[in-house]
This record gives sequence, structure tokens and C-alpha cells, in this order.
Amino acid sequence: MQSRLAAVLLLVALSSNAAVVTVSPSTPGAWHSGPQITCNLAGLTTSSYSFVATTAPPLGRGALQLDIGTNGNSLLVVVNESFNGVPIGNLTQLSYSTFVVNAASHATGQQAPGLLLSIDVNGNGTVFDQLAYEPRLNGVVQLGVWQQWDALAGVWYSIFSLGPSSTLAAYLVAHPSARIASLAGLAIEAGCRNGDWTLFTGRVDALTVGVSGVVTTFDFEPDPPLPEAPALDLFGALILVALLVAIAIRRL
Repeated sequence: MQSRLAAVLLLVALSSNAAVVTVSPSTPGAWHSGPQITCNLAGLTTSSYSFVATTAPPLGRGALQLDIGTNGNSLLVVVNESFNGVPIGNLTQLSYSTFVVNAASHATGQQAPGLLLSIDVNGNGTVFDQLAYEPRLNGVVQLGVWQQWDALAGVWYSIFSLGPSSTLAAYLVAHPSARIASLAGLAIEAGCRNGDWTLFTGRVDALTVGVSGVVTTFDFEPDPPLPEAPALDLFGALILVALLVAIAIRRL
């Protein structure tokens, strides 16, 4: 059932009214690193992200990789602020795929990269709340397989405890003017909350955002390798040496 849902969502994302945007180290677009902190405000932050080639991603040949490292309290946030100001009610699609490579304390239903929305409720641009989407609250997280998550229809919770865990639609009932705010905007996150993230490695790809029916899918990719210089065969090398010798003799 989940694989059929993933296929349907990906077809929607790649329809005629959708744009696929490649995000890479050389073309990050609106994506950038958010503040890297530790949740207990102590110890070194050991988290980092990179763009890696991976096996059978939903799009292309790569994905965004999030590594937490030896300090499981590290919080890793990768931010896109191009959706700042978008009313939550205008979101018509929000989905993405994850692949958990490693989690030292992983058990069924535990960690996978999540999403974070900074929320403004009165139109002044100030962050009023932050909503977090975690796959573990929306299904069974598996190791070593790509899974797609429908975040728009899924369960979110308020980091500032301004409401119970619920859907974005339910949150709008209490906060009808809620819109995406600056600071973290729309972010991909891992680490810190809900258990030990020590040595966690997870990947994200095909993050799809629909605003009033206009769909953008972000395809995370490593930069292509630099072209190799053509190898000079032995015969060519001998010819080159002979020409250089001839030039040197003529200059004597």
C-alpha cells in the first residue's frame, strides 16, 4: 500500500504543473544550513549534512544525507526560506522520501529525518510557533529502504506546546491565519528530540511542496564528477617527447 501511495505522489509531483529543482553543493538555491546546536546546550555539535550518491533514490542518483555523529543531542537543520509568508491553508502538497542508513539505537518506529515549519499567526513575520513532523509518529520507520511520507495529511506537533499533535488542517482551525515564518521557514531536520540519535545517518530526497496547486519537487544531488583529462597512450607520449626534442634541437 505504501509503495502504491509513493508512486501516486511522485506522479503528481512530476505532472505538467510541477517543477523539479536540482539542489547540489554548487547549486543550493534557497537551501542553507540552519543554526547547529545541542539540545542540552552542552557538549560539541557533531552534526553535518552532505550530498551523496545513493542506491535507487526516488529521483536522480543522489540524496541529502544528514549525519548526527557521536553527540546524539546535536540538532541538524537544513532550511529553505523561499516559502516564507505562504499561508498554511495554501499548501496543497507536502511530501518527501527518507532512507535510514544507520541508527545506533534504532528500533522499529524510531528515527528518520523530519520536517519543521516556523509559524507566524498574525502576519507580522514573527515566529509564534514551530511545528514538527516526525515519520515515527506517522508510520513504521524501516532501515535500509526508501519510504515516502505524506506530511500534509500527517500528524504534526507544536514544539512550543501551543496545541496537541494534529494535522495542519486541525491546527488551522485554532490558528486560521497561520503562515510560514522566517527563522527556519521550511526545514529538514534530524537529531536532538525523542531519543538518542547517536551515530544516526539518514537521507532525504524528492521533497515536494505544492502551493495553491503549483508544485515544486527538490531533487538533492551531489555535484557531477569533474571530467577526467584524456589519457595519453604510450605512442602519443613518444611522439610528444620526439617533438619536444626536435624543438629543443632547432633552438640550439
